[in-house]
Amino acid sequence: MTLHQFMSGPRAVTVCVTLAIVVAGAAPIAKQEPVKKVVPLVAPAALEPLLPVGLEGWTTLRVSSNRVAAADACAWAFAEGIYTNGGNKLRVTIADTGFDSDALMILATIVMSFPAGHTETIGSDTVVTRITYADSPAATLWNSSKHEAEFTVVVGERFVAKVEGTPADSLDLLKTALDKIDLKKLADLGR
Repeated sequence: MTLHQFMSGPRAVTVCVTLAIVVAGAAPIAKQEPVKKVVPLVAPAALEPLLPVGLEGWTTLRVSSNRVAAADACAWAFAEGIYTNGGNKLRVTIADTGFDSDALMILATIVMSFPAGHTETIGSDTVVTRITYADSPAATLWNSSKHEAEFTVVVGERFVAKVEGTPADSLDLLKTALDKIDLKKLADLGR
């Protein structure tokens, strides 16, 4: 996977939002927990069965899994499903960071960058909200002018479940797709 492929669509929006925050000092960084020991990643193929199936009205365009090494000390395993419905597209990513804090920051930037309960409007059209979803830290990003959305959950301080949609009319569709991911099974992969 190339960096260009990884940094497309809503991912690019997330990175730009994060850079704007860091550069402008617009939001406090979430309290950093002690660093956990990095553990071996699960096999990428083990993540694929957790991708949503049966999204009503949506066609599964592609399912893939792989391992990414962003640097010698930063890697993650992931499975990704691309779903289409007419001109609409959903990208669902399930990843294992093995507790690598850098990988977690790359994959779940909007969760890791904001404290719980934080909501912020960036520019005139992008709203980031830090929430709790299924007892896990989560965040949403909604860009009303581009109709791009992201819903990200960090499970067990190690795994990431993310749904990105474009164009999207609301976050509801992303939540519906996220609801189809068994987060308990995802957490159990780390045991």
